[in-house]
Amino acid sequence: MKNHLKILGVLYLLHGLLGVLVVAGYLNARTEFQTLVGSSMLPFSTHGFGVILVFLFAATSLLGVLGGLALLAEKSWAGSLILILGFINLLNLPLGAMLGIYTIWVLTRAEHLKLWQSGYDGGYDSRIFPPYHRT
Repeated sequence: MKNHLKILGVLYLLHGLLGVLVVAGYLNARTEFQTLVGSSMLPFSTHGFGVILVFLFAATSLLGVLGGLALLAEKSWAGSLILILGFINLLNLPLGAMLGIYTIWVLTRAEHLKLWQSGYDGGYDSRIFPPYHRT
């Protein structure tokens, strides 16, 4: 089961980096187009609703990078973050939906829950952080 968690961490890292590249490309294209034409005529310009979409896409991408790195580092909070992102990714067709389905499949398996309860936390210090995630 640890192999699935490592694969999931790498997939979230790559998916998040791809999202960051898309956001950076969009912002670059918007500023270049605005300097050429003088006004923004791109669909979903950064006036109004487009700001919300770009912000949400950037936030989920950055959280995906953070969650992927945390999952690879075996942090105790990574499973919760990745599971939440998995449900959010179900709305992102087609790659995000496939990633979301795989995420839900991996993180809701009984073997995974036993792994987290047995101390899968890569350096978890119970003196600093109380073990709330354990039963």
